Amino acid sequence: MPTMRSPACLWVLVVLGVVVRPAAGHADERAAARRFAAALGDEPALVAFLRAFPKGADLHSHLGGAVYAEDVLRHALHRRLHFDPLTNLFATKPSARTVPAARLLEVDRLRYQFLDAASMRGTRPGPAGGHDHFFESFTPAGSARRGVPPEELLATVLRRARLQQVQYLEIMAPVGGAALDRLTAAAAAGVPPAQLLARLQPSIDAYVTAARADLDRWDVALQQALGLSAPPTTVGGPITVRYLVTAYRVAPPEHVFATFAAAFALMRVDRRVVGANLAAPEDHPVALDNFDRHLRDLDFLWRRGGEPSVTLHAGELNLHLAPLEHLTHHIRRSIEVGHARRIGHGASVGWEDDLPGLLRLMRTRRVAVEVCPSSSLTILGLSGERHPFRVYRRAGVPLTLNTDDEGVSRSNLTLEYLHAVRAFRLSYADLKELSRNGLEHSFLPGESLFVGGDYRRVRKGFEQLRARGWRPTPEEQRALGRSERATVQARLERALWEFERQ
Repeated sequence: MPTMRSPACLWVLVVLGVVVRPAAGHADERAAARRFAAALGDEPALVAFLRAFPKGADLHSHLGGAVYAEDVLRHALHRRLHFDPLTNLFATKPSARTVPAARLLEVDRLRYQFLDAASMRGTRPGPAGGHDHFFESFTPAGSARRGVPPEELLATVLRRARLQQVQYLEIMAPVGGAALDRLTAAAAAGVPPAQLLARLQPSIDAYVTAARADLDRWDVALQQALGLSAPPTTVGGPITVRYLVTAYRVAPPEHVFATFAAAFALMRVDRRVVGANLAAPEDHPVALDNFDRHLRDLDFLWRRGGEPSVTLHAGELNLHLAPLEHLTHHIRRSIEVGHARRIGHGASVGWEDDLPGLLRLMRTRRVAVEVCPSSSLTILGLSGERHPFRVYRRAGVPLTLNTDDEGVSRSNLTLEYLHAVRAFRLSYADLKELSRNGLEHSFLPGESLFVGGDYRRVRKGFEQLRARGWRPTPEEQRALGRSERATVQARLERALWEFERQ
């Protein structure tokens, strides 16, 4: 099995060889701020500025929605699938209704029909049209990519991230997919949590073995596909990735229980998986009916699993999608009962009971909100003053910018920054804070490079980190070797230094 702690010397070699190139000129935040202000005048200039701007992390990314419809169409063409124009689905075998996938290259109408159905390239009217189309798009896209190894999809996502100076990603990926299916199938309904956990233990052990084999295969494939000197799950290269295991709230409750149990067991033995999540449409009747049970089961497993890292979709609601009573407590209970260290979306926070108290709780516990501008606009119609971005910021709740499902939304992290700049009138200092927040609130292990989340206060021993020509001292090398979080944060700081000295 590969070691999950990269030696500090590997990181140092990469940094010294690639990032820290002593040269004329000094990093100058004020000059970068002036360049940013000038770029605000026209979108192409702003896109170019933001693409080159170093971004700490994308913490909210579903692999299934991260790949563009054009890419999954290529997979369907390569595997010679058959397309049904009535359902927009691909099948492995032909029927009286299907046409060969190659026909989509010849008939524009069919190709556009699929691309529109499999992404937000096409839109539908009505207050819930974007929401419905968004979630429906996963079915046709999934039919085209079914059977494609996850590492191929991951390589596409990581290449795109590297083009945008993204330092770190936490991706919701199907780790141990087939073994997880077998595990959830073995979970019986109506069994008390302690008994169910005991019954599932052999299947959980089998899942952990299969999942680690998946992770090993992904490491090898991604290192080769991206031309890296080490797997991207290490912190020694230009980009780092870790994974989240995701339960789906529309599944039977015992399946959700089994998924969380498997995730926590895997996290205890393999640092490539750093957290667990709960996804799927929060407004689905099954999700609403089982909301409290999901959190109770999560609380049970969390307490017995060593208090692992959890991030939960919560508050991805509005009154077009769910009655008021469901908007009054989802975020708070996800934190208090579900032990979420981050909240995905958090859009309905204004309807929560005791909003000032909830915001104080989030600030005190440093619970971050994963803001996804494109999908919030698409699914919920939220942007600008309709979005709670400023409510959270005024309350001191940390925020991060993320893609959610960049392939479905036809976006990327650069565009998410652009949308945030336009919608919330961000300054260059705001951009740096949001970029740093991505790593500060990641689930990477180890102490932060900063004291108390204050980016003006670097940990003792790293006072020269932002100086021209900085090289880690032996003491700094040892400190970085003990903290993967600090290592990637230092990489971001040096990338920001390089960007600002241009």
